[in-house]
Amino acid sequence: MVDMDRPLLPPRGVIASQYILYFGVLGIFLPFFNLYCFHLGFSGFEIGVISAVRTVTTAFFPLLWGALADRYQIRKPIYVVCSIVSTAIWSMFLITTDFLPMLIITVFYGTFYAPIIAFL
Repeated sequence: MVDMDRPLLPPRGVIASQYILYFGVLGIFLPFFNLYCFHLGFSGFEIGVISAVRTVTTAFFPLLWGALADRYQIRKPIYVVCSIVSTAIWSMFLITTDFLPMLIITVFYGTFYAPIIAFL
């Protein structure tokens, strides 16, 4: 019989699983995404632009999300929304093979993926 008053995972287990998911996705995505773009026929310049945009969004957008969360005291809702939206946006990488849509997807993905670790 399952005790409904007790959570399935303790809080440390939940946080640990979120870290594993975050860095697991990062470890799979980062090393192979540039190779995937090369396989699609992107030039070195285009691959570099996409990588640079990903880096800029990772550095810039957590600051904006953090300011918004602190201003309105909505840290958890922003974390949940960013997790769900970044997953949905990431799936868009699978349906395009052109540079401009890939660049736009990268900007939006970085916008929502970047603050996740800061809110953890």
